[in-house]
Amino acid sequence: MPYVFYDIDQLTGLMNRDAFKKNIVKVMSDFSDKRFVLISIDIDNFKVYNYFFGVEKGDELLQYMGNKIAELGEDLSHANSCRVSGDKFLIFCEYEEEKIDKKIKGFLRSFKNHVPNYTIKPSFGIYVITDMDTPVELMINYAVMAGKQVKGNFKKYIAYYTSGIGGEVAREQDIMNRLDTALKKEEFIIYYQPKYVISTGKPYCSEALVRWKDADGVLHMPDEFIPIYEKNLVISNLDFYVFEQVCRHLRQLLDEGVEPFPVSVNISLINLFNPNFIEILLDKINRYNLDINLVQLEFTESVMFENKELIKLTIDKLHEVGFTILLDDFGKGTASLTMLNELSIDVLKIDKGLLTKDPSSSKNGKILTSLINMAKWMELPVIVEGVETKAQVRFLQNINCEYAQGYYYSVPLPEEEYDMLLKEQNAKKGIVNEKGEIDDGYSREVLFQEITSGVSFEHLAYVALRIAEVQTWIYDHKHKAIYNDNKVGAFWDYGTVLENVPYSMTDTGLVHPDDRDAFIRMFKSIENGELYVEGFFRLKNKDGDQRYYLSHIAYTNIFDEKGTPIKAVGVLLGANVIDDEDELNKNIDVVLLPGTYLLISYNLKTGEIIDIRTTFPELGKEIRNADIKTIRKKVAEFFEFPKKEHAIISKYVDELLEGGKFKNGETVQRINFMKTWKDSDKKQWLVWELYAKEDTNTGEMIGYNVIKDNDIVYREKQRLVKMADSDRMTGLLNHEASVLNIRNYLNTEGRFGTHALIMIDIDNFKTVNDTFGHQVGDEVIINISKRLKHLFKQSDIIGRYGGDEFIVLAKDYKTLDGLRNKAKNMLDKLTYVIEIDGREHTVYCSVGIAVVKCFNINDIELRKRADEELYKVKNSGKHGYSIRED
Repeated sequence: MPYVFYDIDQLTGLMNRDAFKKNIVKVMSDFSDKRFVLISIDIDNFKVYNYFFGVEKGDELLQYMGNKIAELGEDLSHANSCRVSGDKFLIFCEYEEEKIDKKIKGFLRSFKNHVPNYTIKPSFGIYVITDMDTPVELMINYAVMAGKQVKGNFKKYIAYYTSGIGGEVAREQDIMNRLDTALKKEEFIIYYQPKYVISTGKPYCSEALVRWKDADGVLHMPDEFIPIYEKNLVISNLDFYVFEQVCRHLRQLLDEGVEPFPVSVNISLINLFNPNFIEILLDKINRYNLDINLVQLEFTESVMFENKELIKLTIDKLHEVGFTILLDDFGKGTASLTMLNELSIDVLKIDKGLLTKDPSSSKNGKILTSLINMAKWMELPVIVEGVETKAQVRFLQNINCEYAQGYYYSVPLPEEEYDMLLKEQNAKKGIVNEKGEIDDGYSREVLFQEITSGVSFEHLAYVALRIAEVQTWIYDHKHKAIYNDNKVGAFWDYGTVLENVPYSMTDTGLVHPDDRDAFIRMFKSIENGELYVEGFFRLKNKDGDQRYYLSHIAYTNIFDEKGTPIKAVGVLLGANVIDDEDELNKNIDVVLLPGTYLLISYNLKTGEIIDIRTTFPELGKEIRNADIKTIRKKVAEFFEFPKKEHAIISKYVDELLEGGKFKNGETVQRINFMKTWKDSDKKQWLVWELYAKEDTNTGEMIGYNVIKDNDIVYREKQRLVKMADSDRMTGLLNHEASVLNIRNYLNTEGRFGTHALIMIDIDNFKTVNDTFGHQVGDEVIINISKRLKHLFKQSDIIGRYGGDEFIVLAKDYKTLDGLRNKAKNMLDKLTYVIEIDGREHTVYCSVGIAVVKCFNINDIELRKRADEELYKVKNSGKHGYSIRED
């Protein structure tokens, strides 16, 4: 049948809907002896594609699709095709099942790589026409209904119409029609399911779960409506609603003086395609004046499958602004472990399907164990979902899983019951007194929240170790006293307080006589302010069991604001009874202690090797009878010493053997290095130590070359150094660390870039303190610091320069216009109103900026220039910015 220009869709060149309907009526009339089929085609998430790439690119995709649909119909008998509207197309042809299936597969292949890094997924709905007298419009509806069955399903592309689909579609449409009203009337209600620390049985955070209580009072579970909203691309409305309700509830709790747990909110994949998504979330966080750490985001494992680059980019941005990211339902699908490593994920949630009733005797249990071990290697905390029985809890404890969620611990709780739980947990919380006595109702996460809120490091370190069931105590510098907790006191029988330390232990026989000097030296190191000290000593009980225990002891110093050591947290890392008299009388240095991989001892007078001990038999065979030079080479190869460290080690070994730099009992050299174990790819920090000690029997000097595990110690030191660099009030870098970081960056990788040094000062800050008090002043400083974190990239250097002044090195600014826009945005975002007891004050800031190109000036001059620009603004009325580019 000929058709004219107004029968044609102007964008694709296919027929329009009306012309198509007329054509297929005629074909069915002319060939009534044949069977025909109607195929509906549309693109999943086309609105998102249009939004993300723009309307012009969307039109290009529709034109491409129109051409492919025309090609699809060329080899099909009696084929007609049309564009119905938007991204919806129809094909009518003779029903030849195998041929149609083959053509559709070819169609799908052509779309696979059409847009790089973006997967376009069409859905096909097929209605096999059984009654040609059925109205054509109804036939089209049947095909469209069938297609909706596979929308949003990345693994399925085709669905055939069956008689049951009509009722399902009608139900879905009813749920869709009621969404707006349900949101306006707040029929969606939030339940909270706590997550628990397995070792303590205490809750530490929760997940927000949505329920729909409709106008008739019927409670609908999420699987009844969420899949429908996701499939029809309206789930964002519900996600934002839930997010805001959670923010509102958190604000309410805080205003009531209740300390809430962090709450994770489930976020649908579709939101990641919205360019305004992050801004919308941050707006809600700021509107309710919440710490961003209180609201976490959960994404399902399905985010791993499609559009990986876009997903990675968006999740990275979410991570940069401060959100904690959880990957939900891991193990339910087939997510790539490589992709897991690439995404900025903070917590892994393992799907409940892997946790069988008796996991210890199932394949799933082995898979679960492997996943948890993998996560630990990647330093990812793991939460296992669906925990319902004591046997499951016992299994998780045995495989060192830390966190769990499920009905064994708690069902999802309505808001009122959840608030009661929070208040109970708040009431249980204790405080560390000067003797180190605390309440055990703490979780690691609660402790982390408290330390960031200004609780002392002593509180964090001591309580965290107690939770881990490590035996701990507090050494008080001023009183020279040890305050034991009950477990330590019971084990060693020292009582809760031990005075005149260390002499009360060495002079009464609690410490083995041969270890006395080393034990006293450890306390001298603590008194001298060393951050971390450890050692192995033979200790025994005060009154009871007279056996000695080979004890691994470590101390971490705690400092006051002036940097003076005031207390030290003592930790018993291990204690093994020594029953053998020969072992008891051996010098500790020639015993291969736990965690030691290699020990070589030399006679420094003769240069002769006395003993070689190692936990690696293959290494032992190679070096057992070798000379010193060969041993050095083989050990370096086995432990993969980096070249620089190997050179240092060689130099000091030579000096030691030549009778050079050493003192009895003191370490000559200590070098940390990273070792990657080939059997597991696990990276571990080891330490190489070289020292000399006098043999008490012969009087000769013995050199010791030791390689041992230092992973926990080294990482803890790094963490403590980072903490030492932080401003206690804001969590930003402090003055010294800010200056040092900026200087180091500009002298190294940043020396050839163009960067902006920004000085920010709060206007009229003294007025805030004088009018509202110093507590409100502190809150203003904290609030400004939080806003600065949101305004800049995670890679930028942000610090509190002093008082109410902040400093930022914004890296890699390409244009002056971009910098001006950034300054204007800063002034806008840093402005807000505080109101207390009917009095208002608007917080404003002034900004001074100096640009550095290819490090053409030193950091001192750069700070001076930014400071000058800042005071130009302050002297000309404040609340503005000034930029110096030369």
